[in-house]
Amino acid sequence: MLEIELKYFSEIQEDLILKYTEGFAVIKDNSLLGVFCDSNIATEKGFEKWGYVSMLVKEINENPSPPQKNKKPFVLNELNSFCFPTSEP
Repeated sequence: MLEIELKYFSEIQEDLILKYTEGFAVIKDNSLLGVFCDSNIATEKGFEKWGYVSMLVKEINENPSPPQKNKKPFVLNELNSFCFPTSEP
């Protein structure tokens, strides 16, 4: 189960780590919904988008760094979720 999603995640994980400090990717088939700072919000947004189906919600960085207080939040997408990019936009 979730073989397609796990394969797609492994293909994009490096790019996600380069772009975001931390977060949870939400993937269905070969489609990335977004990266969210909270796994509960990530799951909720996945259900809103695709309904109550199987999807992958996975932390993008296996060894996340501590939160950085000096960085401003970065809006990830139209879903009004926030995370911190690795560099200022």
